[in-house]
Amino acid sequence: MAGRPSQAERGEHRTTPAQGQETRALLVDIATELFASHGHAAVTMRQVCSRAAVTRGALYHHFSGKDDLFRAACEQVAATVTDQVIAAARRQPDAWSRLQAGCLAFLDACTDQGVRQILLTDAPSVLGWAGFRELDARHGLGLVRAGIQAAIDQGSVEPGPVDTLAHMLVAALDEAAMLTGRAASPATARHEATLVISRILTGIAGSATQPA
Repeated sequence: MAGRPSQAERGEHRTTPAQGQETRALLVDIATELFASHGHAAVTMRQVCSRAAVTRGALYHHFSGKDDLFRAACEQVAATVTDQVIAAARRQPDAWSRLQAGCLAFLDACTDQGVRQILLTDAPSVLGWAGFRELDARHGLGLVRAGIQAAIDQGSVEPGPVDTLAHMLVAALDEAAMLTGRAASPATARHEATLVISRILTGIAGSATQPA
């Protein structure tokens, strides 16, 4: 089995830092497209190099292997989902509406083929459960925690253990997303998930008066 290219074979010393970052970004973009279309198991490093028109040495200069490249693709997809959630929340007038809109935007994002394949299907097994949870926590838990705290501060959610509430809501959202992503009819599953998440949010609000 061929090993990784030597440092001399890579030729990376001839590239500038900016060119190196451009190459890395290109590799992540190409890999994300391939992982989304074919799944982690079916994608080879040779395919990525061919599509990106870079040498094998250039790829291994940035990534230690396919799983490392996949991890970068997960980060990119998760960041995109986070941006979509934030954008949806910011369009709302108050903390409670932002929390609701953010949760529903997350479910919407998880109907995308790339998100379904990379984050919901492959990430738990490739990254391992601990790695998947850590990724989820960095990209989602903080937003949910801040959303709940803001709603409590505005009086639309009854005061309670914010960290525990956030963890439980994120767990419910993850499960709803996985059910939606793997369903034969994602649209039907998305509708049912919305109903359930709305009930959970109502429970989180408790006895507080929610805005109309």
